[in-house]
Amino acid sequence: MPISPVASNAVGFADGNAGHVYTLPSGAPTVGDLDIIAANSNTVINSVSGFTKITAASALNNQDAQTWYRLAVGGEGATATITTAGDHDAALHWSRWRGVAALDVATKATVDASAGSTTPTVSTGTLAATGELVLAVGAVHGAVTTAPNWTAWSGATPLTAVTQGSGASTSTSYVAYKLGAGTAAEASSVSWTTPAPDRYILVTTWTASAGQSVTLGQAVETDTAQAISRAKRRTLGQASEADTSAAISRAKARTMGQTAETDSALQIGRLKSRALGQPSETDTARAITRTKARTLGRATETDTAMPLVGVNPGADITISAGPPTRAWAASAPARGWSARPPTI
Repeated sequence: MPISPVASNAVGFADGNAGHVYTLPSGAPTVGDLDIIAANSNTVINSVSGFTKITAASALNNQDAQTWYRLAVGGEGATATITTAGDHDAALHWSRWRGVAALDVATKATVDASAGSTTPTVSTGTLAATGELVLAVGAVHGAVTTAPNWTAWSGATPLTAVTQGSGASTSTSYVAYKLGAGTAAEASSVSWTTPAPDRYILVTTWTASAGQSVTLGQAVETDTAQAISRAKRRTLGQASEADTSAAISRAKARTMGQTAETDSALQIGRLKSRALGQPSETDTARAITRTKARTLGRATETDTAMPLVGVNPGADITISAGPPTRAWAASAPARGWSARPPTI
């Protein structure tokens, strides 16, 4: 995401010996915000509470000029205390930026005890990436100067200017910035109207955040499983997943991540294929017919007898005699028959 300015401010003070409490105009930062404090003084600057000093963009000789930063991770306060060695004139600049990833380049150039109305020019060298923020601080000491001019730095935007004190102890700071810089080197300087003996320029560059897909400081993420399909990719950060069985068919492919499955028996037919993962099956007997094929998986079967048809040997049949023929007598046996009815 591109870097963008949030807010900025500049003040002068002369009560740093016990610690000058500076209240950030925008209050506490949002996670990921970059706060930069640049200060120059007629004396040594000892500390800026809660901030880290960028030594490569700080210089101490006839004046002390320093750059400090804080990249918010959560829980930062809305004030900073600047402590100096004694109560001397000091100029302070603060700015807040969003979309910053990290510090890239820190550099400086200085001139002491030589009156002039411009800072030296300093080059950043080749930058690490495009889209960088370049912030330059002109720290002037020893005279009251006015009308800062940044036109020598192509594309720069003036941000703040402040003067504290008078005469030889005066501290003044001019600040400008450029967005979307890189990867070509940036050369910056600032000029003004009244010459001053001590003239420093401090420059830092900052890379832009590549994206905001994961919040800064977020350790874990829980995702919802994607819809199941034949081909399945595991979602980012997803450790496990339970899938619903696919519909049963004669040919069954096991779904990804499926260790076991219980299937309902298919309708029984003459030919039966066992479904995938089915260890056993109990089938209902088919209706009895003259010819019966044993169904797959059936060990035994008890059938109900069919109705009797035809002639069954061994059964007794009684025949009632009709009117006698061929001179048979109803009470006497004929042709050697006994009185018992014949058995068929």
